[in-house]
Amino acid sequence: MSKKKQTQKRGQESREERVAHRAAEQREHKTALFVGMVLASITFIAYSRVLYNGFVHYDDELYVTENAAVQAGLTLESLYYALTGVCAANWHPLTMLSHIVDCTLYGLAPIGHHLSSLLLHSANTFLLFLILRRATGAFWPSAAVALLFGVHPLHVVSVAHVAQRKDVLSTFFWMLTMLAYARYAGTRSRIAYALSLAFYALGLLAKPMLVTLPIVLLLLDYWPLGRFTANPKRGVHYLREAWQLCREKLPFLALAILVSIVTLLVQQASGTVATLDRRPLLLRIENSLVSYVLYLLKMIWPSGLSPFYPYPELIPVWKVLGAVAVLAALTALALVNHKRHPYFIVGWLWYLITLLPVIGIIQVGAQALADRYTYVPLIGIFIALVWGIDRALQTKPQWRGPVLAGSAAVFAAFMCVSWVYAGVWRTPRTLWEHAIAVTEDNLPGYCHLGVSLAEEGDLEGAERYLKEALRIMPGFGEAQHNLGVVYAMYADRYIAQGRLDDAIDKYAQAAAMDPEDPDFPMALGQTYWRKRDYPNAAGAFAEAVKIAPKRVDARFNLATAHEAAGQYDSALRELDEVERLQPGNELTKRARERVLRKQSGARAEAPALPDASSPAP
Repeated sequence: MSKKKQTQKRGQESREERVAHRAAEQREHKTALFVGMVLASITFIAYSRVLYNGFVHYDDELYVTENAAVQAGLTLESLYYALTGVCAANWHPLTMLSHIVDCTLYGLAPIGHHLSSLLLHSANTFLLFLILRRATGAFWPSAAVALLFGVHPLHVVSVAHVAQRKDVLSTFFWMLTMLAYARYAGTRSRIAYALSLAFYALGLLAKPMLVTLPIVLLLLDYWPLGRFTANPKRGVHYLREAWQLCREKLPFLALAILVSIVTLLVQQASGTVATLDRRPLLLRIENSLVSYVLYLLKMIWPSGLSPFYPYPELIPVWKVLGAVAVLAALTALALVNHKRHPYFIVGWLWYLITLLPVIGIIQVGAQALADRYTYVPLIGIFIALVWGIDRALQTKPQWRGPVLAGSAAVFAAFMCVSWVYAGVWRTPRTLWEHAIAVTEDNLPGYCHLGVSLAEEGDLEGAERYLKEALRIMPGFGEAQHNLGVVYAMYADRYIAQGRLDDAIDKYAQAAAMDPEDPDFPMALGQTYWRKRDYPNAAGAFAEAVKIAPKRVDARFNLATAHEAAGQYDSALRELDEVERLQPGNELTKRARERVLRKQSGARAEAPALPDASSPAP
């Protein structure tokens, strides 16, 4: 064969190989999309029980059910609120915007709000698979990690709790950031880099926990992207390469610092950051160390899950020392094997670093730990476990059958637990009954359960649980107020039965429970008025005025009680204050004329308290 024909044949084979290679890539891409959709569908099914749930008394009222700006739907005013407002001691405009959009689409129908969160979680599962497959080239390990992320019971709270929309929404942008960054690492595309930075900014606007993502991107540079190519022994070349990779992250780091400062200022201004006298630094450190290990244990055996875990007053020394030993051993193991098993150190550091902002050194809230905090960090542990198992199967292929069977059993078990736990969030009562059953001295659990029972009309049960809350923390303001409301509900029931003396006793108990709430002495005064006990009515109204001096209806009622008791000078003084606070009111004018006629000895009609359904004077 001539040299020219040989060259033509080689060129023809090259073109055929390129076409075949391109066709193979397209087939693999379609397969990946199909598998990703299957993973997302399995995730959706495992968590689909949340669609039958309602809202719960645990910040849902702050974000949606009692937030007028959110319920107004998408308007210029609500958009301004989303961009500038603070909700639950957090500034996260994109999260608030998502709630506003939900209210625009679904109103206050819970199924719509839960559907949005579930779709975001399913999308996160899909994106995680695509990211790992693109970055590692390992198809089935990537699928296994994504499925673990998708169906694990520790992630139920992030999906089932409407107020935790920030978890699934911010992680959606976390995934998009990593996907764009992986493309940039492979192509050096400026567009991909810009997209990565833009997605990161959006993620921070959904939840500031993404501040650790720049460090995670550095970890990905090490493995699986393999961008650390220089030999450390070559010194300056290695440092130059490391600096180049770090320099790429500086814009990300700048955004993270800015959002961290804003978040800390907002939380301090809201009073949610625990001071050292409330939570000593040593106790915080001990709790943080133990929490790192507890999260791992809950990942392996997800039982006793709760929306709230009480903060311990004292942590046994053996727990702290045990946690230190476990963390030190795993860290040493990761460092020793960082060359042979780079996925292990990357996964382990991913876990340690991404949990750091919420591990409790800077304590926000009263919880010791929270399942929702594991939403992103556990991805690192899943990577370390799955790639470790895959590496073991490469050396011991005879284990493949038992390992696959065991993995299928684990996935099935996790799906069942997630399904059951998602149902726990169906109503506030079912949620908090579960919480107090699996934890000890759960203060928010008893408070919220008491409120739920009161709303259902079970006043005896509500009183019992609220008193239990006060046993745990005597003087706890929220429990005292709620117990006062329960006593007031008792009083309303007694009034309907004509038992005015019993109603007076309960309103007095309510006023004693929360001396800062003027509604209780107001109700007490109105009950005394029903009995025609005008001096005691005046005393109760005077207490309401003392609590709220600018409350017009309280002063008017006090004036009317003084009038009925024949204390005309006192009545006129209170009417003067009413006129000063609300000038020109006709009801006040008529009351003054009536009191003056009585004072002069003329006959006048009997005074009456204004109808509660009418506007205050």
